[in-house]
Amino acid sequence: MKQNKKFTIGDYLLTRLFQMGITDLFGVPGDYNLAFLDHVTDFKGIQWRGNTNELNAAYATDGYARVKGFGAFLTTFGVGELSSINGVAGSFAENVPVIQIVGAPNTKAASKGECKHHTLGDGDYAHFHRIYKEVTIASTYLSANNTKNEIDRVLVASFINKKPGYIVLPTDIAAMPCEAPMDNIKDQIVVNSEINSLKEFKQAAKKLIQNNSQNISILSDYITERFGCISLVKSLLEKYNFPYATMTAGKGSLGEKNKNYLGIYAGSESSEQVLNYLENNQLLISIGCQFSDSLTNNFSNNIDAKLHIDIQGLQSIVAGKKFTQIHMKDALSILSEIFAELHIEKYTFSLKNPFGNNPIKVESSDLLTQKALWSNAKNIVNEGDIVICEQGTSYFGITDYSLPENIQFIGQPVWGSIGYTLPATLGAQIAAPNKKVVLFIGDGSALMTLQSLSEFIYHNIHPTIFVLNNDGYSVERAINGPEEKYNDIPSLNWGKLMEAFANNNQEKLYVNEVKKILDLKSVIYDLAEVNTLAFIELHLDKIDYPQGIINISRSINASNNAPVKH
Repeated sequence: MKQNKKFTIGDYLLTRLFQMGITDLFGVPGDYNLAFLDHVTDFKGIQWRGNTNELNAAYATDGYARVKGFGAFLTTFGVGELSSINGVAGSFAENVPVIQIVGAPNTKAASKGECKHHTLGDGDYAHFHRIYKEVTIASTYLSANNTKNEIDRVLVASFINKKPGYIVLPTDIAAMPCEAPMDNIKDQIVVNSEINSLKEFKQAAKKLIQNNSQNISILSDYITERFGCISLVKSLLEKYNFPYATMTAGKGSLGEKNKNYLGIYAGSESSEQVLNYLENNQLLISIGCQFSDSLTNNFSNNIDAKLHIDIQGLQSIVAGKKFTQIHMKDALSILSEIFAELHIEKYTFSLKNPFGNNPIKVESSDLLTQKALWSNAKNIVNEGDIVICEQGTSYFGITDYSLPENIQFIGQPVWGSIGYTLPATLGAQIAAPNKKVVLFIGDGSALMTLQSLSEFIYHNIHPTIFVLNNDGYSVERAINGPEEKYNDIPSLNWGKLMEAFANNNQEKLYVNEVKKILDLKSVIYDLAEVNTLAFIELHLDKIDYPQGIINISRSINASNNAPVKH
């Protein structure tokens, strides 16, 4: 911060964000946040990451937070914040802690109800705050009497609950002098499970486990990762060798090479092996699972509630009885105590390889297919990479195939906003600059947030991007109207587009296209030596669907066309 500037509420907010581990702030400038932005650019420790629009900023922050644990972005009042609300809603739906900061008109204008630009012209400055209350866990409209404590409250609530927070920062409040904090906000992040609730949970869980100690299976998904409990679950699996599965959103989080790995659970479309262990008179302990339509093949899961322990981030359920105010970490610690007290022995059994071993026979004339693409995913992705898949053929295609160990898999199966993953890749790569980030996205989705491609070059970010060019919205084609015009999109020359975005900086790019299987193998060979932004266009037939798309589209179509119940 420049020496001639006094410490302000704006600086206080930046200090707290930095203490929370945020080193990058996304967003779009606007006249109500420009003065605050001067403090951002002066602040040591946080780098400004400008975006091409507010929705992309929200998506990028979501991707950043999924990798780093917390994220923040800045918009202007009204027009800016409403442009980003779709992204914030997605973060709320999928338990991602992000903070939206909104630069607003000064408090004098608000108190007088002045007809300022970016308002609705009716003098009510609280419209948008009220809207955001529906998609945030905590929010505040800062005033002279509620600054530092309110900032802390919103940040802490967002982090603990893994949900978005929202802070309206009027121009005069941002510039208001204050004392710098003497403490670290992380000291306020204390989650204590309710003691009586823990005791009752242990009693109920122990009884159920004792009666089913030889038939325990584990199912985990993405919320386990959000609450930082992957290592705890891995420890239990290693110690007791319980058979385990993940849902698609948790793909790879617990490893897919272990001998006790069952495969992916997706309701009725799961393998026979997965169903036998998870639905066939077994005690199922699910951890961090969201049983949504897209994760269960339209609610086709058939889990016996009487034989189910369900552990969520801040509550647990045993045989249908809910125990609130229990943090996931404490619930897992209780389970560990129970297993030790009951002297549960390490399981021994034999499982089939959930992914099989069916190599693709390659002929020089063979065109690229979905099956050939995803069977080669393990050669594109390396151990420790971040893999991001758009909610479409990419997401449902890759989940049927094995990936290397220690990857982080990112999708958006609950909210499912197409176009999300392109800006999210920007955020993820900025959050993890020393990791390789690989994105698979369809051409229709990429068109939604196309401007983000320029941001990769502008910020000198180097992920590997595969655009699946299958001439339109394949998911929608699979659901309804495979040949209908409403599922078509404009055709682009993607290679020329990248050249335009690069603006004579072609040395920062690796651009290629794939039409045949052997072309893909050549690109995979090239990528081993590529250290720049890689953009590969994959040509696929528009009605070539992965099996997962066929399954879910059939179920969605049936649900959408179900008759009205009277």
